[in-house]
Amino acid sequence: TAAIITPDFRVLSAVNDATWSRDHTSMHESYAQRLRDPSLALYVAYADSRPVAAGRLEMPHNRSFAGLWGGCTVAAYRGRGIFRAVVAARWAEGRAHAGAVRGVRALVLRRLGGVP
Repeated sequence: TAAIITPDFRVLSAVNDATWSRDHTSMHESYAQRLRDPSLALYVAYADSRPVAAGRLEMPHNRSFAGLWGGCTVAAYRGRGIFRAVVAARWAEGRAHAGAVRGVRALVLRRLGGVP
């Protein structure tokens, strides 16, 4: 099973590095500068005690919607519903905050009972 928590930004960055096989140093620096920013929420899903999926939620103060960005899952853990769980957690927080969410693929939203 997967557990979703708001992580240390370095864990989220490590999941991105493992998923995309490239360096995300600029992303690390960006998140480090925004750790106390209430308009940013970071999510990591753990399976087998390992961080295996990640994503972020942007909730700009001057917008009527929240945005889901940067979702990814390590290849060995795809097809288990983990990405869907990360989307669901971010979608729920985004809707609670802004009432609407953007940046989500229509198919994933439909599976979660949402309207794209």
